[in-house]
Amino acid sequence: MVFDDSGKVLRKTSAIGNHAGWRATSFATGDIEGNGAQDWAFIDGSESLVIATPNGQKISAIPHAAGLSTFTIASRPGQSGLLITLDGGTVKVYAFKP
Repeated sequence: MVFDDSGKVLRKTSAIGNHAGWRATSFATGDIEGNGAQDWAFIDGSESLVIATPNGQKISAIPHAAGLSTFTIASRPGQSGLLITLDGGTVKVYAFKP
């Protein structure tokens, strides 16, 4: 759940069903939009990799991502960041355009 300063729920999603999955990467932060804010990447209950702003607004999602080995956001000063995923030995890099 994401709350604003007054305690109002801004966004909520179900957690991943595989409790052992919490030992794997399930959350990352970094500036994906290039605006200086630390955006979030996480696997939600529908097994999508969700990218969201700090206030809970969904920016993008990659479906069927629960099987990813790991993921991270690489911030790049002065430009949008990169989402990097590792899946079965395959590295993919996603660039976000504002």
